Amino acid sequence: MIRAAEKMIETDTRACACLGNFVRRGTACSGDSTNDAPMFSYFTHTAGVSTVVEYLPQLPALPRWITQGPGGSGFVEFADAILRTDPDNRG
Repeated sequence: MIRAAEKMIETDTRACACLGNFVRRGTACSGDSTNDAPMFSYFTHTAGVSTVVEYLPQLPALPRWITQGPGGSGFVEFADAILRTDPDNRG
């Protein structure tokens, strides 16, 4: 988990150099297991697809939203929710 967190910090540092602070607040991420915990804790807009439920007791940081669908259908559900969001309310 430490290695994953270090990668996230390095990625953020490089991305912020190019894009500014938009990265943390303007990025939406989805995941399905324990290796996604650093992402769930770091980014503002996160979702776990439904299969993440079996890993919740092991996650130090939880996704802000859990989809009803598993895998790809859960990702599509998350993407659809983003696209339906009022553009003035994003970020």
